[in-house]
Amino acid sequence: MAEKKTRFNWFDVLCIVIFVLAVVATVWALNWRDSGREAVTETPVTLRCVVKVEGLRDGLEDGLARGDAGYLVADSGMVYPFGTVVGIQTESSSFVSTTVTKTMTDENGQPYEALVRSDLSGRNDVSVTFEVGATLAEDGRYYVDGCLVAVGTYMKLMTPHLWCEGYCISVSEAN
Repeated sequence: MAEKKTRFNWFDVLCIVIFVLAVVATVWALNWRDSGREAVTETPVTLRCVVKVEGLRDGLEDGLARGDAGYLVADSGMVYPFGTVVGIQTESSSFVSTTVTKTMTDENGQPYEALVRSDLSGRNDVSVTFEVGATLAEDGRYYVDGCLVAVGTYMKLMTPHLWCEGYCISVSEAN
């Protein structure tokens, strides 16, 4: 039986070069991204952040107390400290719907849709104020352990006796 000779050709060289370039580009991209992050100067600040939790069942707001530790749950499942509860404000939940009513008519005498606010029984909207240590980045954004904190941000929060989800409705630097 005759043995086959393996031959090294230009195609093999091209494949090796492409592979080496891909590895070098990946390493460079990872190092470049990390080095840019280190170059950002951050200023430590203390924030007052108000998170509004809507539609919480009656009685569950009793699981919140001033002085409770707060924790922010990231989408990845990681849990980060999120300061201390310094204020709790509760109001009845309500919803807005439209209805056609005959008592409200336009200039032609035709009934029109009106917005109606109705209470949602057994539910409360709770605004929880946290005081939290954060960093102010050069771009003017606030970060808590790398997580962006801004008005409109959806947040999953934990306290010792309550897990809740809500939206940040206010962010200000504490005096």
